[in-house]
Amino acid sequence: MKKNQKSLTILGTIILSLLLTVNFFDCAFADTIALYEPFDNVELIEENGGILTGGYSFIPGATQHTNTALYIPAAGSLKYPNDSKAVIQQGTIGFWVRPDELSGGLLGIGELTKRNSFGIFIATHPTWRSKHVVLEMRDDLNRYYQAWSHKIPVEAEEYFFTTVTWGCDSKIMACVNGDCGFDKAFDICSWFTFEDTIEVGHTGFYSDADAAYDDMKMFAYEMTREQVKEYYESYLVPCEGDFNTDGDVDGSDLSIFAADFGRTDCVDDCGGDFDDDGDVDGSDLAVFAADFGRTDCP
Repeated sequence: MKKNQKSLTILGTIILSLLLTVNFFDCAFADTIALYEPFDNVELIEENGGILTGGYSFIPGATQHTNTALYIPAAGSLKYPNDSKAVIQQGTIGFWVRPDELSGGLLGIGELTKRNSFGIFIATHPTWRSKHVVLEMRDDLNRYYQAWSHKIPVEAEEYFFTTVTWGCDSKIMACVNGDCGFDKAFDICSWFTFEDTIEVGHTGFYSDADAAYDDMKMFAYEMTREQVKEYYESYLVPCEGDFNTDGDVDGSDLSIFAADFGRTDCVDDCGGDFDDDGDVDGSDLAVFAADFGRTDCP
């Protein structure tokens, strides 16, 4: 009976610590961000110059480090007017997205099929016959160029990280989860003069997707393949507490941690001895608490 009471006391202490834990995330690319939209609430979106139209709702975010995501149905969109008419000739856009179905437009600048337009959408690759992210750009003569993400297909109702890049005298690329497809090389600056509204959830020609969006950043430079991978991996903080390696830190892992909590005789046999000091104590509890509830463990 006393053993059971001790276990309950330990579990109660752990759960209380979990409830008091706050996580935060510092982006290594912060100094180069031209637009950062975490999609946390309407007030912050409006402070960033965003204009919401149609229906929308806020749902849980994509990762441990993102608070909420913005769900935009096909009938809605989020616009960021380019009031200064600044020419957007090079850059990188990255965001998490979870589409309900594998089709439709995700983000655009201008209206695709019109001159000087830009769009990110999901489509079926003509050869692979699977769903992928596509970046399409149309120049001032309405010629179009497309870059497709790699052969790994995307899935519906699951978050994936989309990144697209473009730049002067260089190439355009579409990437999913840090993995970029074949680049399309041409001289963008000789042909493109993007000056239009950035619109999340709308591209023009391609029907719009019902999708959730999270943590969108637009950078004022073109990332390399290596930088795109680093950008994606900056979100992938390991889960110390995922003892059963099932991709989350939940009650099953809590039970495993609680079984070792209080031990002072660890010799490579205590899963919860995160700091390798021979015991499982408050400092290890803090590490476990920081991960508890995560469902995005790499």
